[in-house]
Amino acid sequence: MEDYQRLEADVARLRRRVEDLSGGGGSGSEPPALGSQFPVPTPLPVTVPPSAVSQIRNGEWGHSVDTWFNPPPGAALSDDIALEAAYWFSNVAPFNGQLLSFIDARTSSVNDALKSFLHHSTYDVSRCDWDRATGEARFQGTASLDAPFPNNRMVTPNRAVEFLGALIARRNSTIVIPFDCHLYCGLWDNSAAKLNWIAGTPFTLNYSVRGTPSSTTERRYKVYAFTDRGYTYLSSEAFVINAPGDFNEADVYLSWKAIPGILQYWVYRFDVVDNQYQLLKKIGSGNPNYADNGNVKEHDVGGYPAATNTVPIAYVATREHELDSVAVDGEPWTSLALAPPIPSDYDSSATDGEQVLRVGLTKALDRQMVDAVSVSGSVVIESATGEFSSLDNGRDATLFDAEGNILHGPESITFIDATHVAFGTSVSTNNSGATLYIVGGGDHGLLIDALHISYVAGAAFAAYPDDLNRLDFGGQNPVAAPNHSSQGGAGGGGEIGPGGGGVGCITWDCPVNVWVGNSLESWSWAALRIGEYIFSGDLRASRIIAKPSSETDELHLLRVRASWLFDIEVPCSPRQPVITERLDTTGRAVKHLQPDDHALIGIDGKVSRQRIREIVNTRQPAETGIFTLTPGHVFFAGRPRYRTFIHRSIAWILRKLGYRLPVVGVALHNAKPLE
Repeated sequence: MEDYQRLEADVARLRRRVEDLSGGGGSGSEPPALGSQFPVPTPLPVTVPPSAVSQIRNGEWGHSVDTWFNPPPGAALSDDIALEAAYWFSNVAPFNGQLLSFIDARTSSVNDALKSFLHHSTYDVSRCDWDRATGEARFQGTASLDAPFPNNRMVTPNRAVEFLGALIARRNSTIVIPFDCHLYCGLWDNSAAKLNWIAGTPFTLNYSVRGTPSSTTERRYKVYAFTDRGYTYLSSEAFVINAPGDFNEADVYLSWKAIPGILQYWVYRFDVVDNQYQLLKKIGSGNPNYADNGNVKEHDVGGYPAATNTVPIAYVATREHELDSVAVDGEPWTSLALAPPIPSDYDSSATDGEQVLRVGLTKALDRQMVDAVSVSGSVVIESATGEFSSLDNGRDATLFDAEGNILHGPESITFIDATHVAFGTSVSTNNSGATLYIVGGGDHGLLIDALHISYVAGAAFAAYPDDLNRLDFGGQNPVAAPNHSSQGGAGGGGEIGPGGGGVGCITWDCPVNVWVGNSLESWSWAALRIGEYIFSGDLRASRIIAKPSSETDELHLLRVRASWLFDIEVPCSPRQPVITERLDTTGRAVKHLQPDDHALIGIDGKVSRQRIREIVNTRQPAETGIFTLTPGHVFFAGRPRYRTFIHRSIAWILRKLGYRLPVVGVALHNAKPLE
């Protein structure tokens, strides 16, 4: 079914693009230009994001240790104290038992402070570093950027999530971010007895036998939970020695504490008698319980799945491909928004060390130079833009021609100078304008600025109060003025909902309003692809960057009045947020709506506010999906529902007469609001 829908969508894309080109216009999958003849939609309002005071000091990296702590006139540029960023440090990639030190140059020049890459006496090229002139930090490999919170009670379990925002950009166009490289944000417990991510209690599976079985047997259970960002959890095993032999007489009721950010829970059973592992159910994130009444989804799955975690942790990361379109410095920078969840049972009173914000990359960046020159019979490769360094020694590199064919390698290279490296064996052809790709060669290739973290979702950048008041405390003005305007803004303040999980969803066959060339069309969720643009209520379309899928146990049918001819019907999960008015920025879950409440709808791109006619709980399971979008969160989805046979007949006649029926949808939000 999905393959057929994709094929149908591909044919339509080609047809529409041919029409656009033959008409002298068309821009692929871009939204219509302002001069387009397509009806201009009524835009959703542009809301000013809230501002929230950051919990982290020096998030603009404008202050050195000198300007933060010392009275004027300050230290000379030859002094290390002027070449370290105040309250920021860089360490090797996080590992269990890693004790972080926050000593800076006031005490010792041998420290882990975030250092300027120019002139610092103990600068370490393998760590993240600081551009003192521009007030930006630069990631290096898998090293982390670390900042202690001002006190160890700022992260508390009575808040479900922290919201981090920042601006990021690639240092130049040679930097390549691998699709499986994730940028993570986590909260670290630097207590001597912890030294790991802030964590809750173990993922424990509880059980009870309901009913009175005439015979009993042993059954075992585990629950597997996962996000759409590559990390997973596996519960403890529940040993039920008195499980019912006959599920018609009793059942086994399983329950667990919900983990923030989870997309789905999968319930497994080990049948001791049959010596068989079985997948019983896939459950949406809103239901942390399941009653085993004997139903089996998949028999003999071979065992419990492996997982990355057994306890909930305060950690989140970008999805695969989410960093594909990060801007190059000189363009408007890309907004980064991450929301690390805080385990609800985290015991903050047991944290006697620092609470620490840690940000980093899970994989080193790559580098490619498109001006590589080789000479037949020589091992030397020249590139004017190479910026080669001794770090390139031993890295694997491959030489490609303009069509992407391999000319040489992959093979280890040796550093010669800034514009030359050497392969171990000679290149067999003369090449000019070839591409040299170095795995792991993107040194200090990702820049970050305007970092802030708070309990306010979607907030714009605001500094920690002391950042602006250093003169009042005897300090000096920042060494680097903010340059957010040239970077393209002050950064968003974090996603709605932790980890991208817990979202509402539409069914796979639900139509979505999508731009195909300069036309607005309707294609099923299953048929749409990453990178395509969907209608978001104004002339700025949102691009799809991920399509996580899920299931719902109770499919709901939301029906909104649209015209005398039809309603708009959205088949979705009960948690799907619906935009109810023009000032509604997060939406309300379908399960909290009722008939005669309002919802925004779109008909051929024109947005209006209409009343809900009915909401039907089918009580049937269904496969569902949702979008991860940039730069917005709103999309329009739904299908016409003709109320009577007469209305359906009128629509059929109109189609036969050549009339194009309108593209319709209800305004939805792509993330679950916090409840």
